[in-house]
Amino acid sequence: MVTITLGLGIIALIITALQLWLGSDPSVIFQIAQVFSFVFIEVSMFCLGSSLIGTVSSDLDFAIYSSEWYVADVKFRKAAQMLMVRSRRNANLTALRMYPVNLETLEAILQFTYSATALAIGNI
Repeated sequence: MVTITLGLGIIALIITALQLWLGSDPSVIFQIAQVFSFVFIEVSMFCLGSSLIGTVSSDLDFAIYSSEWYVADVKFRKAAQMLMVRSRRNANLTALRMYPVNLETLEAILQFTYSATALAIGNI
């Protein structure tokens, strides 16, 4: 689902950037600028949200380890140990089960959108 959303977002960003560059009617340009900004916000929220989830999940491991979990009762110690083991692997969104979705991904998407738009405008 994340892959489809990001892929469609990239396509929409490229198309709207082309229409912004080549458009001549001010009202149409304004509408396309709105679409561009909405798609950009959607893609940014995916990337930023996933980045924040990864950061918080790594902070969770440190917070549990820093607490005095070893002096608590046995049930709590077992739960804390399981949480520490589980939180060693950061939780984050992935595209195609291979590529992490984070702020670096957002930067790559923006660079690709700019490059594809510049290439398309150069060929027109």
